[in-house]
Amino acid sequence: MPFFTVLSISLYLVGIKKQVGQGENYLFTWGNICAAFVYHYISVGLKPFFEKNKKIADFIYKGAGSVYILGFILSLIIAAVFLLLNLEPIANQIAIIGYYLLVVGVVKELIAFKRTSKKGQNIG
Repeated sequence: MPFFTVLSISLYLVGIKKQVGQGENYLFTWGNICAAFVYHYISVGLKPFFEKNKKIADFIYKGAGSVYILGFILSLIIAAVFLLLNLEPIANQIAIIGYYLLVVGVVKELIAFKRTSKKGQNIG
């Protein structure tokens, strides 16, 4: 986790310092992807804490991608708070991180669905 945290922060800092024209700054894009990896390691690290309460753990870790979809929802809430504070550039970056979390969550859910549907066909 420290590697992706340092990498993400470094890419953001270099991206802020080196604004590349009017278009997309790919340093921010790579920083967002690294931030999604950081979220993964945080969610794995917090799992023993949440497992103390079975209802919360079941809600958060119910499906293969549920923790990432929950991260997407939380990132949109955080982005909305930053928009209320008139910090639109930060809100945009947080929303993009949320988008990556949503993509990972949906892909993980689709993979889990495919695996369970194949098992169901082999049993019957």
